[in-house]
Amino acid sequence: MPYTPGNGRRGDSGQGDSGQESSNSRRNLRLLAVFIVIAIGLSLQLGTTNLATIKLLRSEIKPIKAAKKDVSRVDPGYLPGTAIFRKTAEAVKKDVSRVDPGYLTNGTAIFRETAESFKPITDKVTTHEYNIMYGNNLLPYYYMHTKMKMLEIGLGCDMKYGPGASVKLWKELFPEADLWEAEYDGECVKKSKEQGQLEGLNILVGDQSNPEVLDEWIEKSGGDFDVIIDDGGHTNCQIWTSFEKLWPTIKRGGLYFIEDMQVAHTERYKDSTPTCDGKDLNVPNKLKEIFDRLIYEDSPEIRAADGEKHTGDVEFLFCQSQACVLKKKV
Repeated sequence: MPYTPGNGRRGDSGQGDSGQESSNSRRNLRLLAVFIVIAIGLSLQLGTTNLATIKLLRSEIKPIKAAKKDVSRVDPGYLPGTAIFRKTAEAVKKDVSRVDPGYLTNGTAIFRETAESFKPITDKVTTHEYNIMYGNNLLPYYYMHTKMKMLEIGLGCDMKYGPGASVKLWKELFPEADLWEAEYDGECVKKSKEQGQLEGLNILVGDQSNPEVLDEWIEKSGGDFDVIIDDGGHTNCQIWTSFEKLWPTIKRGGLYFIEDMQVAHTERYKDSTPTCDGKDLNVPNKLKEIFDRLIYEDSPEIRAADGEKHTGDVEFLFCQSQACVLKKKV
């Protein structure tokens, strides 16, 4: 029987359904093409025609392909998708750090090379190899927190090459950071200021082994430091008194560096103060106690001997030759 509209025979063969599916497929392909044109135009406008944009574009196309199979799973905002793409692309552009990505992957080399570019060269990379702990911890931290607030104790006034070697390094490596320097020698600080060595820095003066001086530093600076570096007098009392006062001022996720602990057993670094018995104090041994709490925090022995300190706020303790860094729990 020849086909006439309404006789149902051609419909019985399934061709009507197939035609509808074909029509839907063509419509989705047209939408996909429109989306690609819009996306490329936006990437050119935003100045983001790079690998991040290409990856983002691919990730946005995938849901459109999925829509050919199941439209219900896709955000209706993807049709036409312009606003969503613009919002995502702008977010990617905003989040791209202005800091060299090498801070994340090649920090130790960058730290050393930058330090060696100045004269005099800080002893952090000559006598010592502190580029290891700073390159692996401080540079990545700055990459994520360019507005970090950092305090270094010790301007270097007693160094043979003079004060301020590390100051030059910090300014070069961390141009957007809020930098603070603390120094015992007030006359040295005054002279350094007159010579322009401390331009752009905030200065604190006094004895780091005196708890009252440390309270003054905290009040003047407002505390809330991202990073503290103790490169001060290096006596056990100076280091530990400072740590006990200043560690609470470190932000969650912040870092506390202690340099030059190799002298802890040396007699001249065991000086006592009115508030600290240096003869019976050894900073590396105090850090070992923190290490034990980290490793054996659930041990009954540690709980019994250390009270509730096993629930402390140290996330990790990393030590290298002569120095350590502690990170506060987030």
